[in-house]
Amino acid sequence: MEKLLKYIILMMFSSVVLLSINLDGAIEQLRSQSYTTEKNKLNLDSYEINRELIDKGEWNGVTMNVDNKYYDTVGKSHYGVSAQAEYGIFNYRFDYDTLNDEIVENRVGVSKDLRELYYSKYDSERIINDLSLEKQKVLNLQELDTQIVNLIDLYKNYKNKEKEIEIEEKSLEVKKRDYTIIMKKYEVGTASEFDHISSRAEYEKAILDLENLRRELLLYRESFSIYNIVTDGKFENIEKKEVEKVDFYNIGTTDLDSLKYDEKINNEKLKREKYTTSIPELNAEMSYSFENDEVIVGLGVKKTVFNYKGDYENLKNELKKNKVDYLDKKVNVDNKIKENMIEYTTLQTNELIAQKDLEVTKKDYEVYSKKYELGVSTYSDYLERLNKYNIAEKDFVKAQNELSSFTHKIKYMN
Repeated sequence: MEKLLKYIILMMFSSVVLLSINLDGAIEQLRSQSYTTEKNKLNLDSYEINRELIDKGEWNGVTMNVDNKYYDTVGKSHYGVSAQAEYGIFNYRFDYDTLNDEIVENRVGVSKDLRELYYSKYDSERIINDLSLEKQKVLNLQELDTQIVNLIDLYKNYKNKEKEIEIEEKSLEVKKRDYTIIMKKYEVGTASEFDHISSRAEYEKAILDLENLRRELLLYRESFSIYNIVTDGKFENIEKKEVEKVDFYNIGTTDLDSLKYDEKINNEKLKREKYTTSIPELNAEMSYSFENDEVIVGLGVKKTVFNYKGDYENLKNELKKNKVDYLDKKVNVDNKIKENMIEYTTLQTNELIAQKDLEVTKKDYEVYSKKYELGVSTYSDYLERLNKYNIAEKDFVKAQNELSSFTHKIKYMN
């Protein structure tokens, strides 16, 4: 019995969960199951794959090559097979003359550019890959945050439309009631033809407006599928969050972080370019021939001189651009912070103004409603106040939702 009771309670709780969704819950759904989240993970995986490849370096598999050759030397024909294999610094060569049935070469050796021992290209590639990975994390965060901001706006628009429908449904009932009363009065001659036509037109127009609003709400609801969000059930109101001044200083941080990583990546590229152009190649090799029982040791030096180092100069120029881009973006971010601070206070003011307007229009509507009932006001005057009151109600809800949604969005404007 106890188990059955627990099961019933669990099912009831699950039903409650399915029957409502709030903004924070929608955001969490987007974070966990949107295509953007999945794509962002795959973006990071590509850098992990590349890191594994870089770590293997020159030891990534054995390279093998086999050639069959026929050649003629002073009237003497030769047909041979040549095979080479390389693995990291090790190499092996085998040449065999099949016509003469003799081994021409059977040699094993090692070779290495000594310049790469101190600071190899793989060291540089590893640093660049790791920096690029960190930058990709920033770009992923930016893309996800942009989607979250769009989701918040969609949720806000949905709640605005939902409230519009609620207000229009109440208004429709009032206009239906008014039309019914005026129609009866018109039939007995106590209401004018103009009031009869006006009340009918308002009632019919209210029906059409309500039908259109419901279609719009359905489209908004369907739009949540873009973010893979389950929308079965009721959408809760947007709760207003506390906003501190420090919250605004997170705005634009990812833009600046991205530029910092660009600078670090170009610094590493410049460092590698400077190293390779300054230090000559020092190719050391040693091999042993099994066929001739001989050891060969060699050291080769290669250096390009008197050349214009275009790649090096371009990287220096890119670093200068990085610094300018950062300063330019910093100014834009500072302006964006100020603009959002102003927007926040404006939205707070708009909510207060909309509340005052609602109070005034509601009082005005109530006065004219009473006057119309007493016959001291025209239907047109009464209808004008009713419509203004409906608009003021919608404007107040929109002002509330604009402010409340902004307090959520501020967290994702980084």
